Amino acid sequence: MKVSVAALFESALRRYAQGTFASEEQKTSANLKLSNANANSTISSTQGLCVAYSGGLDSTVLLHVAKTFCKNNNIALSAAHVNHGISKHAETWQKHCEEQCAELNIPFATQSLSLKKRPQHSLEADARDARYSILDSLAQPNSIVVLAQHQDDQAETFLLQLKRGAGVKGLAAMPVIMARKSGVQYLRPLLEATRADILLYARRHKLTWIDDESNQDIAYDRNFLRNQVLPLLTQRWPSFSKAVARSTRHCAQENAVNTEYMDLLWDRLVEAGSIDLSQLSTQSPATQSSFIRHWLATEHDLSPASAQLSDILRMAQVVNNLGRKNTSPHIVLGSKAIERYKDKLTVIPLAKQTPLKSDVVTRAGFTKLEWGSEKILTLNESYSLKRAATTSTSNSNVFLLPEKDVEYVFGGSNINFKYQKNRPSKKMKAWYQEWGVSPIQRQQTPVFVSDNRAIAIGLEPIKKSCVDLKHAIYVELCKSPLI
Repeated sequence: MKVSVAALFESALRRYAQGTFASEEQKTSANLKLSNANANSTISSTQGLCVAYSGGLDSTVLLHVAKTFCKNNNIALSAAHVNHGISKHAETWQKHCEEQCAELNIPFATQSLSLKKRPQHSLEADARDARYSILDSLAQPNSIVVLAQHQDDQAETFLLQLKRGAGVKGLAAMPVIMARKSGVQYLRPLLEATRADILLYARRHKLTWIDDESNQDIAYDRNFLRNQVLPLLTQRWPSFSKAVARSTRHCAQENAVNTEYMDLLWDRLVEAGSIDLSQLSTQSPATQSSFIRHWLATEHDLSPASAQLSDILRMAQVVNNLGRKNTSPHIVLGSKAIERYKDKLTVIPLAKQTPLKSDVVTRAGFTKLEWGSEKILTLNESYSLKRAATTSTSNSNVFLLPEKDVEYVFGGSNINFKYQKNRPSKKMKAWYQEWGVSPIQRQQTPVFVSDNRAIAIGLEPIKKSCVDLKHAIYVELCKSPLI
């Protein structure tokens, strides 16, 4: 017997989202059950669902199903609409969604975004990322956002990933449930429903929806697959989307197993956030590749392409193929550098070293600190300096600087620094080597200079000069600019 769209929705809530609605005490129970609102209900009225509502066929059916389900189970329901502003009908669609929610007595929120085509960027991908960010902000606290993607959408995503040469993680396509870094959870309860199932439901319940004319534009890869490729595949193999859905589940399972194995290796291979290359070299080439990719994605939100991963692996080799010590310094991925230093592989955020403010540049690479009436000075994209509120603080980032005639420079390898009274003054390059600070990290380190000698080094904790300072003030070095 064919399963209904409503039954698929409820089944997904039972399997994946129940813990979201249960109290902490109820979450420990092994036999939680969804039930109609009564004294024994496991669903908290302070939590709920938020439907990502575009006004199209799929999200209209999702909203209708969710309305009935939430009413029966005493769950709070809201709807969030993202106005992409691309179509000339965008405002009309937003009004339609608002009116539909008002008629159904569902709280409605909307926000507009402005997109511009960027070189070497997919407009579809940019729109997706922006849409998720807006949904994160519009979702009510403790709610779970439900998305209307279905089985045919899953097949499209699988083929797009296949075209890109993705591995099992990419071929797993869209997960049923996912949590974003914002903490908001997303659920796709209709992934087992076909587009035909959803259309049949909409017609039976006499629902009204809007049609986005851009869905017919085959200049977009997804529309090309939807309108020209999948119909041919389905004509030849009627169960094609269902078979693809099964493959995505297999890929998701394989990816989960791989992730579990990578997590087991973590304590052995990662030390203080860096990969120990001597330990990594004991693993097979396939495991090395998988672990580096897992480490970059988990710790640093980086997804290198296959060619980039190959470059990283070559750099990570203790001895290269010619039998010589590998001295490749680093590889840049976006705003971060992956650096090999002392048989460790480390990721270092990169920031533009040009000051963000119009400060006085006294000489090449050096900038003069001009406090004036300012209490906060922006050094670059990564650091700000502010006057400390008190002289008695346990904050390790607080230190003394002369109030006047102070410069800062990033790196400053040739600047002299007297770190300890019983030790001689040495060039910063020598101190960096002694402290084990890598070449890329040095370039990101602010050095505060007075009378051509270093006063403080912006590492963690701050390295402070042992020289007595006159007319000094307490300052605090803060990560990220304070605007």
